[in-house]
Parts: sequence; C-alpha cells; structure tokens
Amino acid sequence: MGYDLYITRKDDWSDTSGPDISMDDWTEYLFIDKSLEIDARRAAEIDPRVASHAKEPTHTRWLDWPARVPDENEAWMWIEQGNIVATDPDIDFRRKLFLIADGLEARLMGTDGEVYDSIGEPESGRSRLTEKGAKRAWWKFW
Repeated sequence: MGYDLYITRKDDWSDTSGPDISMDDWTEYLFIDKSLEIDARRAAEIDPRVASHAKEPTHTRWLDWPARVPDENEAWMWIEQGNIVATDPDIDFRRKLFLIADGLEARLMGTDGEVYDSIGEPESGRSRLTEKGAKRAWWKFW
C-alpha cells in the first residue's frame, strides 16, 4: 500500500460531500491535455464494474512522464469518490498533478491533508513522500 495524493475540490479529500470532480469534468480536461490517456483495458483488469460496463473507465496514464516505460512503469491516476487519485507519485508526477489540479480549479492534497504546491512540494514543509515517490518510514517523518 502506498501514499496517495488527491486532486480535490473539497475542503478535505475525504469529505463525503462537497464539489466533486465528475467524469464529465475529467473527460473535458482530457480533451485538452493530450499527454493523458484513459486505458479502459487497465481499468477493466482492476475494477470488475468496468469489465461489466456498470462503471466508466477512469484509469488514466501520463504519457510524457520522464520515468515511463510503456506497460511496465506508468504514472496512473483515476477518479475515486469525486477526487482524482495517484499513488506514490515522484516529484515529476506531483508537478503534473498540480497542473491538472489547477486546470480543474482544484488543489493537490496528500492523505494526511497537506496541500502541495506547483513544484510538487507540500506547502507546510515535510511530506511522507520522498523525491522519488516512495513513502518515508514513520520514524523518519517525525
């Protein structure tokens, strides 16, 4: 299990109410940003509701990620509970997520509630993510 970052319009990403990022919002954004691509096959492998056509695929990869190795090492994001989620993003991916958040009139927030800035760093200082996207051990965080 990794550390998630959320593109959200809510006060806190975990809020059950508040302004959601809808599939229509996401589709409209993807029409503009050609560096992102929905992968219905990947979505169907992960979520049986997509495979049964009960849910739209939302798993999206960033095609221009510097560390990308096609079909082996991808920068994935998806819609979950009105947020766009990415797990263990490295610094380049965090910067891209910030740009996406800005385009969606949202913000980039970590699982612990910290808000990230345009250079992929938390506004309040330390994050549980390392520069490469791995999670810091809890004893190194404190």
